[in-house]
Amino acid sequence: MITKYIKISIRNLYRNPVYSIINILGLSVGLTCFIIIMLWVKYEFSYDRFHKNANRIYRVAFSVENGKYHGYWQAGNLASYLRENFPEIVSSTNFSSTQYKAAYDKNGFYCMGSYVDPDFFKMYTFPFLSGDRESSLSQPNAIVITKSLSLKLFGDTNCIGKTIKINDQKNFTVTGIIEDIPMNSDIRFDFLMPFDNAYSWMKNWNSKWTNTYIMLQKNSNPEEINKKISGVMNLFQPSWGNMLYLVPMTKSHLFALNGRSLITY
Repeated sequence: MITKYIKISIRNLYRNPVYSIINILGLSVGLTCFIIIMLWVKYEFSYDRFHKNANRIYRVAFSVENGKYHGYWQAGNLASYLRENFPEIVSSTNFSSTQYKAAYDKNGFYCMGSYVDPDFFKMYTFPFLSGDRESSLSQPNAIVITKSLSLKLFGDTNCIGKTIKINDQKNFTVTGIIEDIPMNSDIRFDFLMPFDNAYSWMKNWNSKWTNTYIMLQKNSNPEEINKKISGVMNLFQPSWGNMLYLVPMTKSHLFALNGRSLITY
């Protein structure tokens, strides 16, 4: 039966070559477009999902009391306060990637770095090439760099223990090297420094300069956590009128707080 259908199809192709070519080209273009679109959709939905704990990590957002404005920028002390005062929150970190100058000997480059809390590598499972994940950020003068930055500064990845100067001011000792950050990561950086070494103005409740990420215990209910943390900023900055709430990290890329985002496409 199948052989018969194949013969009929071939016969029709020869009888109507122009019509057949148009149909085949149309079908080919349609299938190609469909495949490309589906690959793009799959890629967009893959953002930040490669982390082992991705479904437990949330970004702390805020709205003003009238609900007309939403944002992510937070005070530097919020991450540690949430971790220390709410047992459902097992880890937390600041993250705000900013341009810095990183230099070794005569090599210097402007690249992106951030001050983060020691919990950072408990939350995010970026692969380590060298160094210890648990202790790499335990010392105030430690710095963890990507493979690409290591190659730029040192010419190789054998740089554990070497010193990098940041912004021609502070010296940091390389304690870890990680693989380059995947393109499907919303968190992007070339190096990380411990929050303990951050500037004093970053360690207070008076300025918003960072994003706060937290990781919940397994099986925790984020809606219940929202109720508990909602008024935290009012304890320190009541005039701001900020109400806190959690946004799943896996939705940060496609879903914007103002409703206009990539998901519409």
